[in-house]
Amino acid sequence: MKLITRKNKNSVENSNEDSSFLGLDLAFYLVLVAAITLSLAIVDLAFPSVGKMLVSEDHLVENLTAIAAFTAFAIALGRYFQLHQAVSRRIALALAAIALIVCLDEISFGHRLIGFHLPTTEAGFRVDGVHDVIVLTKSWMSQGLAVLRQSLSPAHYAGIVAGLKGAIACLFLGGFIKLLWGRYSPLMRLLQRVRQQPLYQILFAAAALVAIAQMADIFELQQSFLVFLEEVLELNAALGLVVASVRLQRYDRRQQQLCQPLAAVQKSFR
Repeated sequence: MKLITRKNKNSVENSNEDSSFLGLDLAFYLVLVAAITLSLAIVDLAFPSVGKMLVSEDHLVENLTAIAAFTAFAIALGRYFQLHQAVSRRIALALAAIALIVCLDEISFGHRLIGFHLPTTEAGFRVDGVHDVIVLTKSWMSQGLAVLRQSLSPAHYAGIVAGLKGAIACLFLGGFIKLLWGRYSPLMRLLQRVRQQPLYQILFAAAALVAIAQMADIFELQQSFLVFLEEVLELNAALGLVVASVRLQRYDRRQQQLCQPLAAVQKSFR
């Protein structure tokens, strides 16, 4: 029993050490994000023409984002075959899939590189990125409402629009309450995991950067600095995927060490 206790103590110490290293990775990533964003922002403010060139299609920032995303994809896929814990392998597979989508999105799914044909609307709008689906959906909704406005009386149109807004509001409110309701709600469990696992914190930070970056597309903000910031944030998010992919093995080892005490106790009672 003393041997088991000693092993458990060593496992916990090693687990805490791996956790502290992951915490340093999070700090390193946040410092990297701040440094890249500040440096490129200074360049854009001091030399607007240079900043515009850096974030234009197929130039430095976009190419770096694609390279970083592909690097994360390759590392995560390689880690998948090296990891021992099922949860670690699932995270590696999810990371690889997300990184591949990000890479393909940055190169327009091969449209400009290899001439891959992408779907185009009748108005000539080409869907060459994931965010374009959101923009296209918003455009279709606006066109549908315009048709309704022309074919219905003002009172009927106002009633339908009010009903749609009410239904959407109820749907979002219901989902929000479902996420927040109770101590063991899905959102609370997710936040608890994020708080406890530095790897999840890195992924959460990268996801937040992507969400902020997409606001410029969703709300069709065309200010040059916001467009510049969108591309820089996407680059930072791709680098977050790289950091997370590199540290998957340490996360897997930590999970394995956390499982050892329970396995040892179960074995001692057999």
